[in-house]
Amino acid sequence: MVKEVLPGTEVWWWRSVTTSIEFPYRGVVLRVGDARVSVQVEDPAVEGRSVQRWVSPLRVQIVEGYCASAAQQDYPPGFPLHDWGRLTRHLEIASDLRPVRQVDVFDSGRTLRYDRRHWCDEFGMLAEMRSRRSLAVRHWGEIAEIPLSEFDAIWSRAGTNEFWSRQLASSRSGELGDTPPWLNVHGWRPPALQ
Repeated sequence: MVKEVLPGTEVWWWRSVTTSIEFPYRGVVLRVGDARVSVQVEDPAVEGRSVQRWVSPLRVQIVEGYCASAAQQDYPPGFPLHDWGRLTRHLEIASDLRPVRQVDVFDSGRTLRYDRRHWCDEFGMLAEMRSRRSLAVRHWGEIAEIPLSEFDAIWSRAGTNEFWSRQLASSRSGELGDTPPWLNVHGWRPPALQ
């Protein structure tokens, strides 16, 4: 499902800041070599500054949305939803790398769904993360991409589940903000690119 990277393609470059932290820089592909990709990226630490780098194609992600599913997830013991059983988390990821919509389908048949308008309720909330598409294994384990049409069908079914009305009735979105705060707050940023 991943398209070929060509000169002029808008991309995210996932730079290793430490051995365990990666930060996405938005930019454009300038050239494609045999083993490296030349990108020009915006430096978030210095407004209006961009830099050029030759990077591994494994660290480049095209700026576009996609959908993915992660099966066999568990809530930890003691967590209120632990008794609902294992779940499969379905995500629609936007071009900003963050989830737009999410559906959790539990083995018990219950489902929960979240989007950027109904992002928080008594049962949980929309995932707060940036998603690196090229990693097959992430926070929730192994992730497989799915077509948007499949995600849309899962989303629609979740809207008819008995818990959807309970989710709406217990929404905390108005109390905590109309949009998820992580979409409006720009947290830690790495030092300026050298």
